[in-house]
Amino acid sequence: MTRLGPPSREAPRGRRPRRRVGLTLVELLVALAVLGALAGVATVTMPTDRFAVNGEVEGVARLLQRAKFHALERGRWVWVEIDDANDRVIVRSGETPALADADVRVEERRVGAGGAPLALEVAGATPPVALVFDPRGTGQGLLEAGVATDVDRFTLTVRHGGSGYARALAVNRYAETEVTP
Repeated sequence: MTRLGPPSREAPRGRRPRRRVGLTLVELLVALAVLGALAGVATVTMPTDRFAVNGEVEGVARLLQRAKFHALERGRWVWVEIDDANDRVIVRSGETPALADADVRVEERRVGAGGAPLALEVAGATPPVALVFDPRGTGQGLLEAGVATDVDRFTLTVRHGGSGYARALAVNRYAETEVTP
């Protein structure tokens, strides 16, 4: 006999009831919420201050090398001025060994230009400090406040204003650099 009305939820005799496969919408949303919370915690604990400081220190070291190569390639005198009062490093070029005769501004790097609260500090020399390269790319020494000095080594430190994390770059009169912790 046929029965009229809504279909029965019971499985026909001899057959097993079907198992549910997959996730419900609620289960999927709960899983996504848990993953989102974990991702939020992971991004909060990322040491972005360390990345910014380390990137700036490496950038200044590369700038010193580029200045040396610029002197060699162009056959000109090159000065790398470290202006810690304005958190910048400026590379200038000229025909004579006098900084006042520098007629070409080759490059400038502002520490913290990417938005991070970074500061540049000079230790071991009286700022402003300048490294001098002759037209052969050889380091000719340091200038302190525009005057030749017998200082052999100074330290540039990049410090993060928020966390206080700092990294130092030791520089000698020949522009050889060493990153220190």
